[in-house]
Amino acid sequence: MVAARRLAPVSLAAVILAASAFGQTISGYSEVTLSPKQLSADISMLRQAIAQVHAGYDRYMPPRVLDTAFARLERRAASPMTDVTLYHDVALLLATIRCGHTKAEYPDRLTEFRERTPTHLPVMVRIFGTRMFVARSAVPSIVRGTEIRRINGVPASDIIAKLARYAAVDGFTDFARTTLLEQDADLMGSDLDHYWPIEFGFPGVWTFVLRSATGVDRTATAAPNTFDAWKSLADASEPNDFRNGTRLVTLDDTTASLTIRSFVNYRTPVSPDSLYRSMFAELRSRHVRHLILDLRDNGGGSDDASDGLIRFLADTVIRPLRAIRRRAISFDSTLAAAFETWGDRAPIFSPSPTAFDQDSSGWFTERLRARPITPDSLRFRGRVSVLVGHRNASGATMLLAVLQQIGARTGRLRLVGAETGGSAEGPTAGQILFLRLPNSGIRVRIPLKRSDVNVASFVPGFGVFPDVDATETLTDFRRGIDRALSTARTTPWAPAVSPLAPTVGLMRGALEYRDYTSGNRVLLPTWQHTAPIGATGAFRQRVIYDDGPGNTIFSSEVLRVIGDRWIEGDGAAEGQSAAQRTTLRIASRARVGETTQLVLRGTGMDDNRRVEFRYSVTLSDTISSRLKEFRLPGKPWEYRHTYRFTRVARYAR
Repeated sequence: MVAARRLAPVSLAAVILAASAFGQTISGYSEVTLSPKQLSADISMLRQAIAQVHAGYDRYMPPRVLDTAFARLERRAASPMTDVTLYHDVALLLATIRCGHTKAEYPDRLTEFRERTPTHLPVMVRIFGTRMFVARSAVPSIVRGTEIRRINGVPASDIIAKLARYAAVDGFTDFARTTLLEQDADLMGSDLDHYWPIEFGFPGVWTFVLRSATGVDRTATAAPNTFDAWKSLADASEPNDFRNGTRLVTLDDTTASLTIRSFVNYRTPVSPDSLYRSMFAELRSRHVRHLILDLRDNGGGSDDASDGLIRFLADTVIRPLRAIRRRAISFDSTLAAAFETWGDRAPIFSPSPTAFDQDSSGWFTERLRARPITPDSLRFRGRVSVLVGHRNASGATMLLAVLQQIGARTGRLRLVGAETGGSAEGPTAGQILFLRLPNSGIRVRIPLKRSDVNVASFVPGFGVFPDVDATETLTDFRRGIDRALSTARTTPWAPAVSPLAPTVGLMRGALEYRDYTSGNRVLLPTWQHTAPIGATGAFRQRVIYDDGPGNTIFSSEVLRVIGDRWIEGDGAAEGQSAAQRTTLRIASRARVGETTQLVLRGTGMDDNRRVEFRYSVTLSDTISSRLKEFRLPGKPWEYRHTYRFTRVARYAR
């Protein structure tokens, strides 16, 4: 099993002391000291707003978790705090809600300071596990692919662990946190840049300990970047919109690539129908048979842009949404006045009650919002490979859940890449309200609505999982290999030939295991998703464990069957050495009805003892089970655990 790692919040006082040891200072910005009375007013307003307005504060974490976080903050606010200290604590508190749309913006004074004062990193990074690498650099001597071992004395693994706590992700998609450290431009730079001064202090100079691809270590220093320079480095000087982020390219005589980096269509709106019709008319005129739809950088945006795409990919009428819900339709007048938003305030703060149905649990469901989408006459009739990954979130993930269901039914659409962020069941989003805390000036984003996507199956608290795995490796990154694109172009659509092939897709069941301490058997609700890794013959198996409210655990394993060997942790896919793999011998095979039954034998460690293992594995299109037993020399077999799964959805491959 995978152990969940919990990190306690770090006080700003401790951070400042630590930062001084790293040669950093908090100079130039004059922090505002807030009295206990001022702090109490801000915290009380924030708590009231979340409880009354937020459409998902209790969705993934028990309310007691948020209550405990507020109680801790209220105790700290009994003494004066600065605006920076309060921001630090509020940002960490909001992250406990596990909502990608719930986050705090700086007070205006701090935003203005960072806009005029160089404080940003001169590099952008890529993160693989606990390791950090240069992705882009404004410093000629620091080249792409270089490993960053330390920044201003802080080990890269500590930077990742501490700053990832602030990242706002949906549900239990913690693997998506590092992508926000890498590229998110939603706040004052990436989350690495935005939260660095709150955790470690403002830098006077950046000092990097670097390691080259050949293993040579060195130290380099650089001056901080301005925010404008960071935006230029990140290619974020112009907002990433639907209009400027959509591009069609012909790859060969029968294949084309359509990249849509964003569905945001409210800054410089265009007609999605007109844009899509021109592109899909071109696809038809060129007789394209395989469309590669690249949505990897797409974090969502406007419904008209994502719904419009469905019209050109679906073969039948689609209703992508079941419902859009609100927790409340009336607000305390003082609280309502503290909210900022765009557009007409009346439908938000004083809508007509006749526009909603209220259920027994108190939720208000909007009427007439689950509109059907009819296929366009120019809809694409060939095969579609949709490139997906950790950066997908919000409306993009909603769309992917719908498209994957279309693919499962038709067999002509597949998702290729890695697991996504966001929520396949629908995000807490819709309308975002901005709560301005009166004394600190901190502005908090609070989503008003919850969308329920009209899909048959999903894993609560997760996005979507790829039908064909193309997870990028460190080697891919350093060599500039686009793993997802090449996998989409070269992987056959026919099912892979392997004993593991029947289990491809999503299964639901339970893990039953014998506790090491008590000896009692424990039952955990569990999900399993299996996908072929391109055409390599290996499979990636993702397992999600529900270990109680708010404690969902995600793990990933690579499996391969070669002859009479069952290999877990395949070095070809994971960059592991042979010593890091587990190889079991297939002692027997049998075909019983519709199932394949295998007995695996091997040796290893169990409870700090070297033992012999025996696995009894049953695989089929509808069920998957695995019994693990062990024994000491000369002793009988003893029970360790059993996985049992049944089919939830059969995805097209």
